[in-house]
This record gives sequence, C-alpha cells and structure tokens, in this order.
Amino acid sequence: MTGTGSNGEEAITLYQTHSPDIIFLDAKMPVHDGFYALSKIREFDPYAKVVLVTGSNQEKALLDNCKANIIVEKPFDIEEIMKITCQLTGKYLENIQ
Repeated sequence: MTGTGSNGEEAITLYQTHSPDIIFLDAKMPVHDGFYALSKIREFDPYAKVVLVTGSNQEKALLDNCKANIIVEKPFDIEEIMKITCQLTGKYLENIQ
C-alpha cells in the first residue's frame, strides 16, 4: 500500500506523488469528493486504474459518466476487491503486498 488519504484533495496529492498501480476512491469524501478526485487524476494520468466505491445510486448520472475503470457498491466482498485488483494490475494475489 502506498498511502491512504482521508479526502479527495489528499487522494490527488498521493496519486501524483506515488503513481500507484491502482487507486480506490470513495465517491463521498470531504473537501473534494471522489468524482472530483477522479477527474483531476485523469488529467494527470489518463490511464490511471481507478476503482470508485459508492454506497448509493443517488449519483447515478455521475456514476455513469465518471470514467472509473470499475464501480464497486458498498458493502463489498474482499474477495471481489482482490479479484478486481488482480484484473486491473495484472498481478497475482501472491505478488500483491
């Protein structure tokens, strides 16, 4: 794990600093939400592998247009998350730290 941010602004900074293989963003975060963070990360790196996590379909129009690689709804299953991580990074479970 490279880092954990508590808001959208930190997510942007962490992505720019560390260029991780994959990033998980919560749709609802303080300061700037996940949609804003995703749009800024895409400006910096259009090929970023981004999983957007949401607990609600309220922002359906935003979800449809957000350009996340994958959208995961809460509650999620950890096995599903590991499978998604492997799919997006091309790394097998034993190689993920």
